[in-house]
Amino acid sequence: MSLTLVVLAAGMASRYGSLKQLEPIGPSGEALMDYAVFDAIRSGYRKVVYVIRPEIEQEIRSHVETIFAGAAQLLFVHQTLQDVPSSFTVPAIRSKPWGTAHAILVTEPHVSAPFAVCNADDFYGASAYSLLANHFSDFGSTGSEGTGDGERGTETRNTGIPGHRGTGTCALLGYRLRDTLSPHGGVSRAICKCDSYGYLEQLEEVKQIQSNNGQLAGVTERGHHVGLDGNETVSMNLWGFTPDLFPYLRQQFDEFLVVSGSSCDEEFLIPTAVNQQLAQGRARLRVLQSSEPWMGMTFTQDKTPVQQKLFELVSRGVYPADLKLGLHDLR
Repeated sequence: MSLTLVVLAAGMASRYGSLKQLEPIGPSGEALMDYAVFDAIRSGYRKVVYVIRPEIEQEIRSHVETIFAGAAQLLFVHQTLQDVPSSFTVPAIRSKPWGTAHAILVTEPHVSAPFAVCNADDFYGASAYSLLANHFSDFGSTGSEGTGDGERGTETRNTGIPGHRGTGTCALLGYRLRDTLSPHGGVSRAICKCDSYGYLEQLEEVKQIQSNNGQLAGVTERGHHVGLDGNETVSMNLWGFTPDLFPYLRQQFDEFLVVSGSSCDEEFLIPTAVNQQLAQGRARLRVLQSSEPWMGMTFTQDKTPVQQKLFELVSRGVYPADLKLGLHDLR
């Protein structure tokens, strides 16, 4: 099965203070996103689409082609404020990108196979991409369920859309909340509420999550304070979709612009789009539990501990000391 990895690398990194997409972390100067691509390639992905801002293309292109040229098809797609319907005028006050769901949408002309979506500044673990590849193998290239899945067998869900069940069965990697926090400040996390079969029912965005006197707490989008125990499953923006997603995503973006297009900072985000599709019966989403650690760099102080953990993985042989040289061993 042909698989594609979409790397969301257009972020502004306002809290980090520099272009963290290319922050050297690995022993040979590799960035976190390079480990995502390396893991995807060794899990069978053959195309990588980088979503970037035009002004950073040369830096991104030069870096990744040095490592991955010849190992996978590399494409670079711009996410710009002007990528909107022709009937819409971008407000002069707007400078912030339209959000992660819009970032996926701009890849539509380049994605024709099942695809994973990851953040450029997150580390998801060596098995994450193979888990998604296995998901697509279980459910077929369109996300339709077959008899091979032991959880729900041949059960289907009728969306009322002729020919298929909406966007089919998508997936996300779930991580334990306590393993995704930063000691250097509050973070936002999308908490997964699942049914007894492990299918997502709702994502709840909780912001400003941090520990206070040993107690975890955060604030919901409605401003309600909520206590947490740290064992909640959260989405860290590693998704598995099929191209069936795009027509619905485009419709949702059009609706977003009608309601929020005049805002200077409202964003069209993946969790919001997924929640709406779940509520409308247009998709089902399988939550795959990761057994490996997530790592990310929200603040500059996060770099050193992430680097130390990555060096430990290299010393254990999970990754080569030089990804470029390690790719030759995979061929």
